[in-house]
Amino acid sequence: MILEQTIRTAVQLHQSGRLLEAEASYRQILQTSLNHPDVLHVLGVVLAQRGIFGEAIDCFRKAIQIKPQVATFYTNLGNALRAVGQLQEALSCHQQAAALDPNNSIIYNNLGVCWYELNQHSEASQCFQQALELNPTSAEAYANLANILLEQGQLEEAIAKFRSAIIFNPKYVKAYLGMAKVWQRQQKPEEAVRTLEIALQTHPDDINISLELAGLLVTQAKSAQAIDMLRQTLARQPQSAPLYLALGNVFYSMGNLVEATHSYQQALVLQFNYAEAHHNLGLALRANNQLALARQHFEHALNFKPLFAEAHYYLGTVLQEQKELTAAQEHYEEAIHLRPEWAEPYNSLGTIFNVLGQRELAAQYFQQAVSLNPHLSPALTNLAKTLSFQDPE
Repeated sequence: MILEQTIRTAVQLHQSGRLLEAEASYRQILQTSLNHPDVLHVLGVVLAQRGIFGEAIDCFRKAIQIKPQVATFYTNLGNALRAVGQLQEALSCHQQAAALDPNNSIIYNNLGVCWYELNQHSEASQCFQQALELNPTSAEAYANLANILLEQGQLEEAIAKFRSAIIFNPKYVKAYLGMAKVWQRQQKPEEAVRTLEIALQTHPDDINISLELAGLLVTQAKSAQAIDMLRQTLARQPQSAPLYLALGNVFYSMGNLVEATHSYQQALVLQFNYAEAHHNLGLALRANNQLALARQHFEHALNFKPLFAEAHYYLGTVLQEQKELTAAQEHYEEAIHLRPEWAEPYNSLGTIFNVLGQRELAAQYFQQAVSLNPHLSPALTNLAKTLSFQDPE
């Protein structure tokens, strides 16, 4: 009885959002009840909520070893594995959950998300449809099915599904964000803005809506409105590094490097391991000809996110300006490896080979850049100059 009461108290802390206290309580229980599967499971849930996925996965696996017939254990293990990019293992977990609980709509929705992220859209659609058969009011399944229709270009069908999601859950933010994307695809930016403004009225503290709306407003030359909206959201969410990043992006798009730099720095004060903030601060510093500092921040970005193609490329541009051609070449090549469809690194790599006197190889890279982006003026100019044995700019 004492153990059951202790568990109930810990669960109440958890349900009230007091995650650190709940975690401490769960750990205290496990000191005397080492193999309690349900406590291992809920400790894993808390850890996953806090982003500590490695330990959460260990907890879920231990719970499953002790009590292997609980679908929820497999569901939460699958969600944690998916969060760290282990999609095949996550898929297997959700399939096991479905075998144990075949009438659970949520399980089929999770299974569909895994198939979707594995680019298996047919299997994903089947799972989302199965989820809707089991629960015709599942906003998540409607929205996920709508995203597939959006990617397939079936825009009217996608709008209908997003609208169904909103009808069954007017607070489901992803449905509003998805509908805004459809309006953009239909070249109706005003409708997209209106959709996000409606969502923001009912979800004023939702960061994702503010970020998406800010980007849309900038594309419509409404940067001042975007700044006002982001600042209002920051007044309510002053610890949000992504909001400061977005604010910096708006200032950067306006050419206001001072304010952009300040915003990016503020994002890094809040979250120093924020690779995108380091990268964008590097861009602002590079634009202000502060190459040494820009280099440092591009390097920080790659320390925190080694497969960041843009950071490799722009670090390469700084290294090239600093006459470190071999290092620049390595980063351009890595950018091409990570994003082979991106034209700019090919052009920049071509300029290095031209400086090294390898004009034939340079021309090949310029031609590749032009084939990927026929409107890339520097590549067109460099190709013409190389073929005529002139030095490119």
